[in-house]
Amino acid sequence: SVVSITWDPLSGKRPEEELGLHITGGVDQVLKVRGVLKDTKAEFADKRLSLGVMAVGTEKTLVTSIHNSGAHEVVFFLQPLDAALGIRLEPTEAMILPGESADITITVTPKSARNYDNTTIHAKLRGGKAIAMKLAGSSIVPQIEIPQTSWVFGAVTVGSHVRLPLTIYNPSAKDVWLYVPPTIATVGT
Repeated sequence: SVVSITWDPLSGKRPEEELGLHITGGVDQVLKVRGVLKDTKAEFADKRLSLGVMAVGTEKTLVTSIHNSGAHEVVFFLQPLDAALGIRLEPTEAMILPGESADITITVTPKSARNYDNTTIHAKLRGGKAIAMKLAGSSIVPQIEIPQTSWVFGAVTVGSHVRLPLTIYNPSAKDVWLYVPPTIATVGT
């Protein structure tokens, strides 16, 4: 009978190994395997990617790439990031031919106010050294201020409408989107 064995040597480890074979009713044997890892070289297109200042809860999508500058195809694996950062990376792995690049989509949805300056995206390369790209930016909780503390409508007749100005001030460094849901008032008899 034929036995097929698939062995993936780990990057940065020995490219050879001894596998123990247990043969029921027979003599145990050792199978020596050797993987051929060609030297690979790649780098991120950006050494530092700026996110700017983002409002918590908003979404920003950026695209960078990994370029294969070596003579052989390279397979990369992006390392997972802490879920609390609100960062999604796609794809997390791919194969790139020599001289080609693969786009990486980075989607950031901050869940809280934070600084991203110490955040690094790491990629392991099969047969090569790991590469990294730093992020720069922050997320804030926008603040709005309403200078009026109260409104005096005066005498209002039932069924009539009175309008008073409402001033909203945004002292934060980020634009604020204000959503006011429509209200429907009904008067019963």
